[in-house]
Formats: sequence, C-alpha cells, structure tokens
Amino acid sequence: MFTLAALYTVCRHQKVKVDKTKMVATAGVKRSTFDQTCTDLEKYATQLIGDNKKTGKGKQKYWLDDLEKSFEEEEESPIKKKKTETTSDESGATDDYEEWKRKILEGASAATRKK
Repeated sequence: MFTLAALYTVCRHQKVKVDKTKMVATAGVKRSTFDQTCTDLEKYATQLIGDNKKTGKGKQKYWLDDLEKSFEEEEESPIKKKKTETTSDESGATDDYEEWKRKILEGASAATRKK
C-alpha cells in the first residue's frame, strides 16, 4: 500500500496521469485510507524537498536541450579529429589486423596438426 501511495504521489507531483481507482484496487485498502496515506506522503515530501514551484522566469531547461547541445558540439569537432586519426591509425590498424590474422592462422594450423 505504501509503495503504491508513494508512486501515486510522485506521479501527481510530476503531473503524470494515473488511474487512482486502479491504484486503490491494487493496494487492497479503502479509498479513504489510500487518500490519507497520500496526503501524509505529500507532507513529508514537501518537508524533505521543499516546494519546487517555478517562478516562471526565463526558459526552463530540459535534459534534451543539453543532449542536443552536446550532439552539436560533437558534430563540429569529429570532422577535424577524424582527419588526424585516420592518417595515424590506418597503419596501426592494419598492423593490428595482420598480428591478429597471424595468431589465428597459427592456432588453426596447430589444432589441425594435433588431430
């Protein structure tokens, strides 16, 4: 019951629509008990967190805005990075591949000799 009451309280605080009757039915308690528990949890939450009401000044920042900004920064910089990386890494990548290929072929030839 307490878990569902906490979930309902958080959803209500975050303005997410939740069917209260389904929550009460799942909790298996009377509606008045569920309501009282939710109001108590709201009181505790405001004491712990405080009132998070926005003043409405300025644009609200979202995590998506930060994500878009980071993608934009990455789009500008990788072009320069790729040009320098490909020239120095091409020879290193082929050397690594040749080393790997040699080890695999040696292992395969050793396995066929043992049989």
